[in-house]
Parts: sequence; C-alpha cells; structure tokens
Amino acid sequence: MLISLKEALEKEATRKLVPADLRELRVLITCPPALIPNWVKELGEWLPSSEFFQLWQLGTGSVKREQRSAIIEAWSKGKNSILLVGHQMLTRLVKSGKQHQNGELPLDTVSGAPRDSNVDQSTAEEIEMRELILKRPTIVIADEAHAFRNANAAVSAAVHQIRTQRRVALTGSPMSNNTGEIYTLISWIAPNYLGAADEFRSNFAIPIEEGSYRDSTRYEKRKSLKKLELLKDEIAPKVHRADITALRGSLKSKTEYVLTVPLTEIQEKLYIKCVECLRGPGGDTEIPQIKLFNWLSLLTLLCNHPRSFRAKLQEKPPPKKTAPARESNVASNADADSNKDSEPEVVGEAHVSSIGMTPAMIEELVAEIPDSPSVELSCRMQLTRDILQLSKKAGDKVLIFSQSIPTLDYMEDMLKGIGVSYGRIDGSMRMVIREKTLSEYNTPGSTTQVLLISTRAGGQELNIQTANRVIILDYGFNPTREEQAVGRAYRLGQTKPVFVYRFVAAGTYENQLYNMGLFKMSLSQRVVDKKNPARNADRKASEWLYPPKKVDQKEIGSEAGKDPLVLDRLIERHVKGEDVFIRAITTMETLQAEADDEPLTEEEKKEILEEKQARMREREVLGTQRML
Repeated sequence: MLISLKEALEKEATRKLVPADLRELRVLITCPPALIPNWVKELGEWLPSSEFFQLWQLGTGSVKREQRSAIIEAWSKGKNSILLVGHQMLTRLVKSGKQHQNGELPLDTVSGAPRDSNVDQSTAEEIEMRELILKRPTIVIADEAHAFRNANAAVSAAVHQIRTQRRVALTGSPMSNNTGEIYTLISWIAPNYLGAADEFRSNFAIPIEEGSYRDSTRYEKRKSLKKLELLKDEIAPKVHRADITALRGSLKSKTEYVLTVPLTEIQEKLYIKCVECLRGPGGDTEIPQIKLFNWLSLLTLLCNHPRSFRAKLQEKPPPKKTAPARESNVASNADADSNKDSEPEVVGEAHVSSIGMTPAMIEELVAEIPDSPSVELSCRMQLTRDILQLSKKAGDKVLIFSQSIPTLDYMEDMLKGIGVSYGRIDGSMRMVIREKTLSEYNTPGSTTQVLLISTRAGGQELNIQTANRVIILDYGFNPTREEQAVGRAYRLGQTKPVFVYRFVAAGTYENQLYNMGLFKMSLSQRVVDKKNPARNADRKASEWLYPPKKVDQKEIGSEAGKDPLVLDRLIERHVKGEDVFIRAITTMETLQAEADDEPLTEEEKKEILEEKQARMREREVLGTQRML
C-alpha cells in the first residue's frame, strides 16, 4: 500500500489521482515494541527514507519526554513521514495527555493535590503530544492488532480515539475467544459498519455460538449456519484473510497430536486433597471466576510435576505495593523492557494466600509432596523426556512451551539431570539477553537442542525454524497463544516436517479446558476462515473442580505411520506392553475435519438474501440521516 502511494505521488501523471489528504503522508504504525526493529528493517529495504519517507520511532518508555515531544512534532510536520510507536507507548501518550472533562489539568497522582507550575508545563506538553498523535496521521497501520480486539483493553480505547478514518489492522488472530472480538476489530476499521454492539450480539454472536457445539439442537445448528453465511458476506469487504494454507507448497507438512496422559499415584492423591481444600466443606463453595482461574493454575502445576506445585505453595508473598511515583523523564525498567506482555494481569501469578489458601492448607499439602525432581513423579515429564531423547536421535531440535514459570524452572533442573543442552526465554528477560539466547539456538551447528519458552512471552514475534518439534506442556484459556507458539517453528524457512505434541491430563479439569479450546478454535475457523469444522466441543462442560476421573486405555496403535522417528517408536513400545504414559491419541487433523452439515436449502438461502437486503436498506437510511 505504502509502495503504491509512494510511486503514485512521485509521478505527476498519477499524483493528481491520489486523494488530496493523501498527497502529504503522515503514517502512524503501532505494533508491539519488539517488532519495531523488524519494521525498520523492512521499511529500509522497501521504502528507503533518504528517497521518500522520513522515519521516526518511539518503541518504549526509555526515551526521555523531551525527545518524545521532539520526535512527534518532527513527524507531524513532515510531508512524507512515518512514526513507529509501540502499543504500550501509544496507550501511554493518549492517556497521559488527557484532560479532565471540565478542561482542567489532572491532579497529582500521588497526593491528589493540584500539580505545581513545572508539572503543569509537562502536562501541557503531554496534551500537545496527544493531540498530534490523534489528529495528524493520514493513515494508521496497526500490526498485531489482536492486542485491541478486546473492547475493554487500554490500547483499544487509545486507538479508537485516533481521528483518521484510513485504518489498516494486521493480525493472524482476529478472533480467539468469542465472535464479539471480530466486531471490535471491524468497528475500529469501519466505525458503525456492523451496527451497535448489542444488536450485533443478538443478531450474530449469540446464534452463531449457540449452534457451534456438538450437543446443539438441529434448529440451533441451522440458524448458526444461516447467520454465518450472512456475516461472511457482511465482513467480506473489510477482511482480507490468508491463513497458513496460503503457504501450502512452500512449507513441509505439519502433524499435531493431542496426547492424553495419566496422573501418577502421588499426583492423583495430591489432586484430590487440593480439590477438597479449594472447594471447602461439603464441596459447594461458590467460587468467583478470577479465583477459579488462579486455583486451576495451581492444578496445572500439579499436573506438570509435584515439584512445581510445591514451589508455588512455598512462594514468598510479594511486598506490599506503595503509591506509584510520578512519571520521571526516564521510564522504569518494566516500561523499558519491550518484550513484557502488555496484558494487565497474568492468571496464576497471584500468591496462594490471596486466593483463599490458608497457612494450614498450605502446610497440609506441602507435607504430602516429595521434595524430589524425579521425572518418575509425573507421567507428563516422563513422556517429555522420551520425546526429547528420540528427537535427539533423529537430529531434531525441540521447543517446549509452558504457561507457568515454576514449570519452566523445574524443566531446567530436569534437562540438566538428563544431560540435554537448552536455552530459555521468558518475560523477565531483557531484550538483549533474549536475542542472544535465540541467536545461539538458531546458529548452524549449535548443540543446544531444546528451547524453553514462556507461552505468553515467547509465543509471538520469534522466528525459530531451526526447531521442528514443539511440545505444548499445558493449556491456557486462550487457544490462540498455543497456535501462535506452534507458528514459531512452522513458518517460512522451515525445511523439515513439523510435529506438535499437546498434553492433556486424563480425567482432570484439563479436559474441560481442552473442550473450551476446541470450541474457540472451531468458532474462529467458522467466522474468520469461512470453514465448517466438525463440532467437537460440548456445551455442558462447566464443572471444573472435581476428583480425577478414571480414564481407560484407548487403542493408540492406529495412529502410527505419521511420525516414524518419535511417536511411532513410543507406540511400538506400547504395543509390546511397555507403559509409554499415553492413554489416548487424537490428531488435530481429525478434529478439524469438515462437519457433515447438509447444504443450505433454497428456502434458507432466500431467508439470508431477505435479511441481507433489509440490512442494506438500514445502512442506506442511516447514511442519508448522517448526510442531513
């Protein structure tokens, strides 16, 4: 797009064809801070600044306020200029320069008193920066735009205030949780295009979602199909989608397995005791949602390895927070660390005392947990060890993703114990260390076989095609993160077939989490990718805290033949009567098979056409009213 505009503006014959407001370009590109170097590199290659564009960048809070002000002013006065700004910095600029509704400058954030004259001067500067950011762009490009698909996110509130109507959102994951997310993104690109939020929810989101479960009624399924057909037509002019299948022929194959893994005896015993502690006497304690999420994160640690669970229980409580200091010219390390996750709260980071665990409960549980790093205490870790050993024999490198830091800590000890060389990337790392670790892992001839990665901190923005096997140790509530994690290895430049192993703890709450993930993934495929995957998720899977259920051994021999060097070897052991810690195997290929829905009937197509025409008439009326 920018190249086309550049070429048109450089030629007198085509310059007059460009809309007047685009003849002097001020482009605002917002993206995660870690992607700014990539943008600089690509812009330098395709649009050399010396020839046409002036390039400015504001990645993190480490830039002093005076420098920020000078950069924004220079960009705003440029005839053809590009400003690269991190999502967090953009949010900060919009929020910090906001006046009170009565026009007065904000009060001091610590004392609540009016700010002194020096502070007022700084605030006036912030207001000016904010106004330039909001009013001066001729085009706004948002990379990794899924950061603001949640209408309540701070960055979403910030980008919606930008005045220009020429907007482009780039993302591989426009939807991950519900249909409302696609509404939020399109409403940024084209305000009011899909109508009011409550109207969209009742007319599209609810009927589409209600008909996407395995146990949906026939009426719900047919209504869902009709609404999907209408929605696809509605959003087609605004959404240009190319998924990974667009690279078919440029990439090797990808095979994904979901492996059901049993609990060990000690894990099962601790799981039962933990559920009893959490549910309280009688097991009927009402559990707030956020507390439930944190309790489930405890059980995830236990399913991974008892040592990780013990580490979390014995974690020291964080120091009490003090009142936040006023912003200085140089931001804190947390702001400067550009690979920090921007979400306000990480589920599972809360200290156990804050989610209802009493000292007596903690002491009782800790007393039952062996202080041992032995892999024999966890079937999941024994299976991981076996996959790593077979991968090493095959000459393949492995990425291991986990949602939790205690699990990554345990994995380090485990890898040292079995003599496997590794690196690690998590959210606590500064960018320079992160890049060094990645460079060492990717260097040809490197002996580092495994890269441990925090799913949240390293699930995006990394190119790790040197690895072709991916282990997803545990699930989160957002399946997109695991999809993005797989994409670190399965991307252009990958020269080997890719194999992915996802673990689910048999008979535990992870079955419900897996069920929820299936629903969200299939919903996204229906709405965004215009596919019709089989309905694999059950609607009524709402209970989370219960003792582990018995899971029988399934026949797994039929899954042999796709992964000859690793999983096939484990299946061979199983056939010989050895315990390989796999109770069932499902392939994602099976889960993503097309549903056997009957095609839309002529009557249903007629209903869709009538509703489409009615919506078009409503748009015409609204357009006329705005003109008047």
